[in-house]
Amino acid sequence: MADYTAADLESWSYYQYPKLFMSSRSNAYLKNEFGDLIRDQKGQKIIKHKIRETSSYAEMSDKAKVLYMILFDRLCLSFKTNKSLLDSGVNKERLDFLDENGSTYIVFTNKEIMDRMDIRSENTVTKAKKELVNHGLLREKRMGMNKANRLYPQKIDGTKKITEWRDLETDEITDKFDHKGVRFYHVEKVVENAPLTGTVKNEAPKNTVPEPQKVQSIKPDYKSPENNDTNQYGSEDYFLVGVNHLFLTKTSVKELSKWGFDDAQKLQDIIFRTKRKVEETHKVVLDIAQEERISGELWAEDLQFEIIKFNTAYRKLDTNTKQKKVDNPMGFFTKMMQNFWLAALTIQAKRSSYDEIPNARAFFRTHDKTLLQGYFEKFDQQILEKALLEVVNSSENSLGLSILDRYSWQDGVYVWG
Repeated sequence: MADYTAADLESWSYYQYPKLFMSSRSNAYLKNEFGDLIRDQKGQKIIKHKIRETSSYAEMSDKAKVLYMILFDRLCLSFKTNKSLLDSGVNKERLDFLDENGSTYIVFTNKEIMDRMDIRSENTVTKAKKELVNHGLLREKRMGMNKANRLYPQKIDGTKKITEWRDLETDEITDKFDHKGVRFYHVEKVVENAPLTGTVKNEAPKNTVPEPQKVQSIKPDYKSPENNDTNQYGSEDYFLVGVNHLFLTKTSVKELSKWGFDDAQKLQDIIFRTKRKVEETHKVVLDIAQEERISGELWAEDLQFEIIKFNTAYRKLDTNTKQKKVDNPMGFFTKMMQNFWLAALTIQAKRSSYDEIPNARAFFRTHDKTLLQGYFEKFDQQILEKALLEVVNSSENSLGLSILDRYSWQDGVYVWG
């Protein structure tokens, strides 16, 4: 027994084993909107879900996979031999293992394969070859007249690659993506005891944000007088000091931390994910406004108001049932953030200068309104989509949703129009 050296690697030859013949596993980690890893209070990366990359080739037997490697190696030898003959001046018509269509084949009898693979049963070789044929990796042409069959190893099809997202707890498949990253399979996880997806009771969610990844279902751990327990990470202080909060204000972070470390992380992740999704979905609006993204810093104060509003909504009880009005906080918050970033994008795209938004915010504050309340008479999906349409198609008749349509901008301040 001896260790390899660099010289050994140059002197030994090996069969090539295609990566698509094997499945591989990895983890997807939680990141902020700039692609930086988010870590817990111990400095550990936070896993969002498991990833498994595979293909239909991985389902083949080991014998079939080894046989393909052997046949491919023989095919490469045929290519090299013919190239050498051509380089030496031999006419193409006199090359070996080249059929009438110009395709290179190999001759490898079952007996030879049995000897190469140390197999005693010819039936095992036949089964392995049949597997390759069924997976489109081998074409065999019978020659008759006691001649050996011609074998044509086929190209590996990269489009058969499949990426699976798997649940952290059960390892069950939740999503599947093709070789281009297009999702073609999705399963919602149903969890008892109020999973954190959905919206206000008796109200069906409308046009919810498609999730780029699956939010793990957990029970609410909001800290109220009736619930002072913390989750597995312990104190909310870990969220306050141990996580990168980017453009969130101190008040926003404090409000989120009331949910405990685990849920606060997920709420913050929803803020960043919905922002990215709105930017991706409405990139044309950003292009028109000559912006690369929605400025989180510009909207930090308004976001703070939405977070406080969310916590207040969760604490409220229905006057009839005495139950919490928001029974699925994560889904409700996702919808809130989707609408918030849509509104922010619309206003940011309509502004005539960077000073306009802060000045407009100050103006509305004197009238006991937030910027969003001043901009939108009704804060719902339909109005938001109409406002975005106005930004994209400026030739449309005014929808009366723009600040510039409803107020006059005079000497750096807003006045009633």
